[in-house]
Amino acid sequence: CLNRLSLIECDPKRCPCGDRCTNQRFNRYNKNSKKLKVFWTGNKGYGLKTENPIKKDELVIEYTGEVMSNKSCIDRLNTIYKNMNSFYFIDFGDGKVIDACEKGSIARFANHSCEPNCHIERWTVNDEVRVGLFALRDIKAGEELLYDYNFHSFGEQQKCNCGSKNCRGIIG
Repeated sequence: CLNRLSLIECDPKRCPCGDRCTNQRFNRYNKNSKKLKVFWTGNKGYGLKTENPIKKDELVIEYTGEVMSNKSCIDRLNTIYKNMNSFYFIDFGDGKVIDACEKGSIARFANHSCEPNCHIERWTVNDEVRVGLFALRDIKAGEELLYDYNFHSFGEQQKCNCGSKNCRGIIG
């Protein structure tokens, strides 16, 4: 499917496969099927794990929050988030950022790892950009959900606490 290769979700009304189209992961996402749980990890703060197995390439959860400009993000870092240690920002593209701190989904609790089991993808769905956490491999029930932040620092580098054998020592 050319749409899938371009990270564009099919519209069943226009797709030749109709209701049998398998390229509708956001529109057919069932929040109740994943059973994700926020938990305390210790040295990494809160984390996110699954209570059910997840198959490779499956949409785990949509990353939602307030969409803002990069400038607004930096303004918040220097004002209302000035004394905070944890931030829940993700690149939205086109000079915009998703701030999931106060208005986001629990996807914000997925921690960084230098050996992740998930990754972030930006899809176009009904002419809107949506961001999702997708499984890089089959994930077992009870496993923590991790992705590589590929973090661009706004100041000093952040120490990585992932504990993987290939840990880079810093996030980004």
